[in-house]
Amino acid sequence: MVFLVISVTVILAGLTGGTVAGWLGVKRPSDFGWVIFGINEIGLKLAEIIRASGQDVICIDQNPIACRIAEEKNHRVIYANALEDRTLLRAEIDTRLGGVCLTSNEEVNFLFAQKAKGEGRVSHLNVNLKSGSDGVTLEMLHKLGATLLFGRTRDLEVWSVRLKQEDAKLQILVLIDDSGGEPVLNDNSMDNLVLPFVFHQNEKVIPVNDGIKLKRNDRVTFLINLRREKEADNWFERNGWGIATL
Repeated sequence: MVFLVISVTVILAGLTGGTVAGWLGVKRPSDFGWVIFGINEIGLKLAEIIRASGQDVICIDQNPIACRIAEEKNHRVIYANALEDRTLLRAEIDTRLGGVCLTSNEEVNFLFAQKAKGEGRVSHLNVNLKSGSDGVTLEMLHKLGATLLFGRTRDLEVWSVRLKQEDAKLQILVLIDDSGGEPVLNDNSMDNLVLPFVFHQNEKVIPVNDGIKLKRNDRVTFLINLRREKEADNWFERNGWGIATL
């Protein structure tokens, strides 16, 4: 009975925290940090880069091994079902700037995005789709107000393996020539060569998504396939990208 009372009290505190804070004149933070749903090599690297730019990151997963690996890399971790309301409360989803859905299950990614949109006022919701033709579609994402992670459908499992085996590296590039028309980050000629990873906004970064419009001097961190590095360099040169200088 005592445990039940404590549990109900904790849940109610989470549900009413924003309201009570308003009554007391205490302003809750907003647009603060990111939630990454699905811990894998891509998610860990993304969390590392976002944190390095001075932003808070919370990783959520039900896999105990994945959670332990993330904790060993000093990431904040919630070991729980991301679709449960209490998990979203613990992640303070209503205060977050963005969410990233990285699991291999497109339907689960979409469900999390729906809940994050419903429970909070998340400005940036980035969802990974492997195919975009079966189940969850790009139209469904855009109708929800979400964007497609990394600009187009991607097989992120392949890139996760490359990171784990140290067959990929990160590099910041700047768009130095946009005379060839509107530059894009969803060109299929980059497949298996480079993965556009994060877009730089002054000192902050956000994950690349299909809502980003590029212009000259924009900076993007790319993940580069080291086994095809020369081809990747040629792709950058053809598309107007150069190595960024500090």
